[in-house]
Amino acid sequence: KWTPIGNSSVAFTGNFDGDGHSVSGMFINTTSTHNGLFGNSSGTVQNLKVENSWVSGGKFTAGVVGRNTGSVVNAKNSASVFGKDECIGGVIGSSYQKDNKTNSVIKKVTNNGFVIGDKNVGGVAGCASYVTVDGAENTVAIEGFGYVGGLFGGIGSSSKNDVKNLKNIGSVTGKHFVGGISGYCGGSVTLNDLALNKTSSYSCYDFYPCGVIQNAYNDGDITGLRYVGGVAGEVCYGMIGNLANKGVVIGEGGVGGIVSSMSNSTSRSLYNTGNISGLTYVGGITGYNKEGVSSSAYSTGKVDGDSLVGLMIGYNYNTTMADYYYLKQGDQEPFGQNNGGGVATPKTETEMKSADFVELLGDAFTYDSGLNDGYPVLNWEIE
Repeated sequence: KWTPIGNSSVAFTGNFDGDGHSVSGMFINTTSTHNGLFGNSSGTVQNLKVENSWVSGGKFTAGVVGRNTGSVVNAKNSASVFGKDECIGGVIGSSYQKDNKTNSVIKKVTNNGFVIGDKNVGGVAGCASYVTVDGAENTVAIEGFGYVGGLFGGIGSSSKNDVKNLKNIGSVTGKHFVGGISGYCGGSVTLNDLALNKTSSYSCYDFYPCGVIQNAYNDGDITGLRYVGGVAGEVCYGMIGNLANKGVVIGEGGVGGIVSSMSNSTSRSLYNTGNISGLTYVGGITGYNKEGVSSSAYSTGKVDGDSLVGLMIGYNYNTTMADYYYLKQGDQEPFGQNNGGGVATPKTETEMKSADFVELLGDAFTYDSGLNDGYPVLNWEIE
């Protein structure tokens, strides 16, 4: 049985350097908060792996650090993590700013342990806000009810969020706000009744910004009900770019290959090759897109639904777009409904697997016939 270093009252403030060693056999089974090898840390935890371990607890529960307001660098988790309440993660339960002014830092971390929780459940961190991330990966299944992501259960509102170099290959299963990378980013998100499985909603204003997400890749299957996306369930006032989805995405209301619902955001260099299915607001790139600017995107996956279904966007409102391309599939349209903002151009499979097509997409993409079944890939994927 392990007593975490740091608790709800006292944080670890030093520098713990594991020098590449592993911690094994850690057992935590409690209903209290702040659980992990470190329960609470505002210092630096680096160069270690937690494996062959079991962690079960309340809010702020993870394999390595329950609550981080400092730095977690070059850390791996292979412990199985189970949590009640919220902020349940494989590596970190919650990562938040220090002293209300300095971002917490997550760098070069990997989760290989199964994570199951209720709300804000992620392979890397359940909750993350005012955070700087450079390099994070999840390889296994993540499961929760609401705000569930392969890497982050949710990325909270902050213009200071700077999140990049992200990969998920594990399946992600939830009900509301479910994404291959993050369940949501910014916005005011709401689960109306967790116990009774009722509906969810969100509001997007400029004081709920997502920040920046770039260089993100999902190859896991994503399953949920509302606000389900290959990369994110929802994005509000964000700057997102160099994003890819290859996984199957299944939901009901609001389903997108990249993002389910995106408002007042700038997006660039996106692609989806996964099959997307839902009931309403279903799109190969986004299910619902409102008042933004988007450029350089393509989708090749099948898109199925009942209403407001498009090979690119289910419902588009006043979003300016350029260089949008989709694989021609019979008579299916690129937009379920397009209320101003732009057009998308159909292409054949042969055209999309050519070097000429990469030139249309721009410098962020590259052509390599041996990758991605011949379709263009993002430069950062092969760097």
